[in-house]
This record gives sequence, structure tokens and C-alpha cells, in this order.
Amino acid sequence: MPTLGVFADDLCRSLDIKYSDQDKEIKQKSEKEFNSLCFAYGLELDEVTCEYEMVEKEKGVEAAEKARKEAAEKGKDTMRTIWKVDIPANRYDLLCLEGLTRSLQCYRGQMEPVQYTLKRPQKPLQCFVKKEVAQVRPYFVMAVLRNIKFTQASYESFIDLQDKLHQNIGRRRELVSMGTHDLDKLEGPFTYEALPAKDINFIPLKDPHDVAKDGTESYDAKTLLTGYQAHPQLRAYVPLIYEKERYPVIYDSNRTVCSMPPIINSWHSRITLDTRNVLLDVTGLDYTKCNIVLDQLCAMFSCHCDTPFEVEQVEMIIENDYPSGVPFIKPGSKKFYPTMEEKTFEASVPEMKDWLELQHLSTPEVQKCLTKMMLPSEASADGDKLQVRVPCTRPDIMHEVDLIEDLAISYGYNNLKARVPEVIAEIKDQKIGRLTDMLRYEFAGAGYSEGLTFVLCSRDDCFKWMRREASAAVLKSQPPVHSYEPKLPAVVLRNAKTKEYNTVRTSLIPGLLKMLNYNRKNPLPLRLFEVADVAVQDLREETGSRNQRRAAAIMCNRTSSFEDIHGLLDHIMYKLKVRSKVEVKEMEARNAALPAGTKAKRWKGKVYELVHADEPEFLPGMCGHILVDGLRIGVAGVLRPDVLDPPAEYVGEGENRARVTAPWSVKSPCSVVELNIEPFLKSLKE
Repeated sequence: MPTLGVFADDLCRSLDIKYSDQDKEIKQKSEKEFNSLCFAYGLELDEVTCEYEMVEKEKGVEAAEKARKEAAEKGKDTMRTIWKVDIPANRYDLLCLEGLTRSLQCYRGQMEPVQYTLKRPQKPLQCFVKKEVAQVRPYFVMAVLRNIKFTQASYESFIDLQDKLHQNIGRRRELVSMGTHDLDKLEGPFTYEALPAKDINFIPLKDPHDVAKDGTESYDAKTLLTGYQAHPQLRAYVPLIYEKERYPVIYDSNRTVCSMPPIINSWHSRITLDTRNVLLDVTGLDYTKCNIVLDQLCAMFSCHCDTPFEVEQVEMIIENDYPSGVPFIKPGSKKFYPTMEEKTFEASVPEMKDWLELQHLSTPEVQKCLTKMMLPSEASADGDKLQVRVPCTRPDIMHEVDLIEDLAISYGYNNLKARVPEVIAEIKDQKIGRLTDMLRYEFAGAGYSEGLTFVLCSRDDCFKWMRREASAAVLKSQPPVHSYEPKLPAVVLRNAKTKEYNTVRTSLIPGLLKMLNYNRKNPLPLRLFEVADVAVQDLREETGSRNQRRAAAIMCNRTSSFEDIHGLLDHIMYKLKVRSKVEVKEMEARNAALPAGTKAKRWKGKVYELVHADEPEFLPGMCGHILVDGLRIGVAGVLRPDVLDPPAEYVGEGENRARVTAPWSVKSPCSVVELNIEPFLKSLKE
């Protein structure tokens, strides 16, 4: 959960709360009032501190005193009270002082919901998107904030919001990164390109060696990134593009570099307190998130423009030879950004009131509550339906239930009736949950580290990169419910936002390989496991699909280690009170050798065996099916090198030819085991 630190006096001034750092009684009273306001709105005042205390906690008293003296020379006070507020991860509109005060002012009835204006000049700024960026960072949007006036506080808030968006929705700049430029220092139209590192040369905003701090030293892209590998702030982002054949770069019409996303902006286009026209650029791997970030930046800081809440659009032109396989992008298309689209949801007033037991509220009162949450609405003639307008700053609202949640916040959680549900039930864990937890402890005890991977993946992750093929014939044959069938077709999302997450996983192995890929810098051996659900199609089910709880483990070492994974399988089976067929046969042989009349020990439980198999993702002769009482419940073996490190493939022809790579690349041998654990539920004691 991100935390927003704001100066208490600035915040109280915006919210019309009396505050004084010098008067202890007033300070405590205002803190209590703001804490109550946060609680009512669903936020939490996490900490009351100041810059001096933060530096003292991190670096000691001497560093804090030094920082205080340096700040005093600049007219700043490190003893100013800072309130740190915990912000929900999906409320990007609350990550800066402007957004937080705007929302709380509206909640308190001090202002009306904001209406944003999009300005499209007769000769708009243009940006041409080249085809080469499709394989590096395909999505790019821009906007302009004209006649903006920065103060020191608003300037710092502007920079801080970008950093929080980078870390939060941008996933440390991997999915989304943004740049801001002084438009008066640049000249359109702009181009977004991807070039070899040697062809990119510019003066960066931050010198990689901290030698030239006045913007006089230029570097080529490779030298720049190599230097940033030791930079305390930027080194985390270098791997995002370091190994790419081409680097993304933004040029103006004079071939002046504006930015090399997602790493650094240029010194030439840097913004300062005197900047009057700001050019915003957002690049990324996720089209939806790029638009969300651009909308948030424009919405939050357009209030500082001469015409408040007015944003100038930029025309983005996709070149005709841009690859046709990139979602949301049509070659040769033209579109203006930002869109700042306002969504409309239809909500049932009776249903909203029933959910919260607020039948006494009238439709206008419900509308008033929603307006407090910056959600204006229009009622139908009979008052039973509302057309709720959701601003671009609220991407967290995706369904009517989100409106019900905001209605509850606006009405006040403390004002809702507390009622014990009229349900009589014995509280205990489900058996599948108990079995899952037991197995997790056993895997961990065997030296394996647990991972939690995404349930959604791409279809290629399940089949193409694993050298598998889905089989409709296997689906029609209706195999036993508990059998392990890797060829069963996957459950596919109809309207997936991205092709990387369009399929429900059919195996845990691709997720483990992705985990290995992210941890390949760690020393070998690497031992990972996961116990979770997969989904497969099943014609016998009403929904046409079912979940299956599986356990999987992978070991990566310098040499193939099938004996280690086999030993792990024996250990897990022993804990599940399942004996191997070899052990049972040895027991029977000992019984046969006993003298007549001696009571023999006989195994009456489940029996498993590992039989030779030939699966496409495993090396020939190093794969086996796991059979329990004759039913195939899993597989174990050593993965093929072209599964661990799949070679790149090319799709399309001519200029539309594109290079496609797997989401993992593991260079060391790996052995893996995956099995369905549901057959063991019946033997689990209550």
C-alpha cells in the first residue's frame, strides 16, 4: 500500500482546518480531526513525523543536523510536521496533495466534482510512432499542459506523483514509464523510435558518473546504461532494456533527444520552476495503464494552469508499416490523447439501498452521497435507475458494486446497521485447504521455496513454449476427474485486455519457469514449489470447466537432478500415506519368506508407481507418469533444453515480420514434478 507524505499546514489550509505548528493544543485538535476524516473516507493516518525525524531515523543525528542547516540556508524548515497517509493501491487519484485535497473537499461538500476540458488546436502537436518500437515498448501517448504555474510545493508534488505512479501502477517502470519536458525548449512534430544503442547520443538529466552536473557531457545509450548500473536510483531500471537490440527514444523535429524511456530524460528538455508549458509522454507495455497514467497526471496538475482543468491534446500518428499484431494499435491510424474518457454506469437505486439496508434514503439523497465521492449522476423518470458518471481519475470503479462501496463510504460506515448474519454453520477449514497447507509445510521442510504465480497467462505459455498441443479428442473422451491430462484444452478469456493474460493456466510448471527466470541471478541450486489451482475444460461440468488443485516443484542445478525430484516425490507420497509399488513388493516378498503361522504385515492403503513415459516437454528416457492405484495423477522428469530456453520465433512476413520470444530463459538443467493432490482428500482425517 503506497504512502503519501504531505505537510500538515498545506493540507489543513486546503481543507479549511485550523492548524498551527506552534500551538500544541490546536495541532493535536487538527490532527484528531484529520484522523477522523481519513477513517470516514477509508484512509488511515499512518504516521506523524517531520523531515528531521526521517533523516535521523535513517542516517543518525549528525546527518539530520546537517540536513537542517542546509535546508535553513535555502529557506526551508525540516521541522515542519508531515502527515503520512496510507493510500489504497488502486486509488491513483489520491497519490498527490492535489488529488487528496480535491477528493476530501468534495467529500466534505466544499467543492463540486471537477469537469475536465480537452482542447484540440487547429494545428495540434503531432507525434509519429515508428514500427521498430513494437518489439521494445509499443505503446506511447502524449499530452500538453499549457500556461502552468509551478510553486516549489506543486513542483515537488508533480515529481513525487510520477515516482509513485512508476512504483505502483507502472511496476517499477516495467509496464509504464513517464517523462515530462519543457515544451518551449522543443519543437514538434515528435517521433517515437527504436534505434541501436550506438545511434543514440544525448546529454542525460543525470550524469552516470556524477561528473558533469551542469549538462555538458553527452553519452551514447550503451555507455549511459552501463554507467547507470551503479547508480543508486536508476540501476533497478537498466535491465528493462539493456539486452535489447534497439532502445526506445523520443526525438523532436530537430532530432533533439527528449527522452530514452523508461530510463532517463534529456538535460535539454528538463523542467524547472519557470517552465510554463509541459509536455507529458507515457510509454509502456500495457495500453490501458498508459492511458490511466496520462489521465492521472493531466487531471491532477491541470488545476495549476491559467485555465484550470484544461488539457491540450496531441495527435499520435501510427505509421502505415507498423506491425498489425499489436493489440489496440491499428497501422496508419491517427488518434488524439489524452482521451480522459468519462465512463457511465447504470445503477439500480433499490438494489444499492438493499445491499446497505438504507431503504429510508430517497433517490436524491443517494445521488447526493455519490456526488460527495465525485460521482455525479442523473436519475430516471421513476427514480429507480441512476446513470452514474465516473471520471477518468477513478479507474478503480469497474462494476456497480464499486458504486455501492462508495455509497457506503459517503453515508458513513459507522452509520450502517451492524447485524450478525443469519447463518448457522460450523467454522472449519475445507479439506482441500488443510491438505494444501500440509503439503506446503512438507515442501518447505524439504528445502524448497514457495512461489505464488499468476493464475492467468498466455495460451503460448501453456502449450507452444511447453511443446504441448491441446487435444479436442482428449476432451471428448472425458477422462477421469482426478487424472492428469496435460492435453486438455485451456479456459480462454473472451475479451482479454492483453494477450499475455488471456488464458487460465492448465499447469503450474510455466509459472515456476517464470519464477526461475526472475531469480536466475541467485546462486544454484534453486528449489521452488507451488500448490495452487489450475483450470481445464470438462464437458461434464455445467460451466464447461473445472478447477484442479495441483502441487508442483522444480529444481535447477548445474547438472540434471532427476534423483532429487524423485526423492522429493517419495517424501511427499510417504507423508500422504502412499507407498511405492517397489516397497509393497518387497513387503510381500518378506511375507512369503516368513515361517508358516507367522502374522504377515500387509499394506492396505494407496500404492503409487513411476512408470516410463514420453511427454514432449521432457527429455526422452527421463520422464515418468505418476500412477496411484493405476490412475495417472502427475508427471516427473527432466525438462528439454528448448523448453527451458525456447528459441525465438518469427511471425508475419515482409515488413510485418516480428520476433516472438518466450517469457522465460533458463540456461541450467531443471527437473520438475507436478501432480494432482485431490485424489488424497478421502484419506485425509477429519
